[in-house]
Amino acid sequence: MASRVSIASASDGAPVFLISQLSGHFSALEEDPLTSVLLGVPGRGDPLAHPRITVVGRAKRVAQDVHSQIRSRFLSRHPKAALYADFGDFAFWRLEPEGASLKGVSERLMSLSEKTYSHQLILRSMPRRPAPSNI
Repeated sequence: MASRVSIASASDGAPVFLISQLSGHFSALEEDPLTSVLLGVPGRGDPLAHPRITVVGRAKRVAQDVHSQIRSRFLSRHPKAALYADFGDFAFWRLEPEGASLKGVSERLMSLSEKTYSHQLILRSMPRRPAPSNI
């Protein structure tokens, strides 16, 4: 199953996302937590020519003791999610990375194992919010 979700990061750079129990991917993750996320910044032209990173790992629901921190970080990146973040059917999930593949602008694909992988690499690779436009 493939799904599009909004991504933020935990303080260590691990990807976190917010999904509803009503969605198909919620039950799919509960059944099998092995998953991946594709992060990149879309641009003009061929989308395969732009840098991107695929992070593979196991997703787990965010523990109650860090829920408020994750919620705050997520909402600072996606403020409109405040409309539904506290609904009872929504939960924050964290991807515990086990590896990644990075495709840079040089057309070279790099595989990163758990030993060479860094959460900070994800943090630096995540798309930045565009600056507000005056148009």
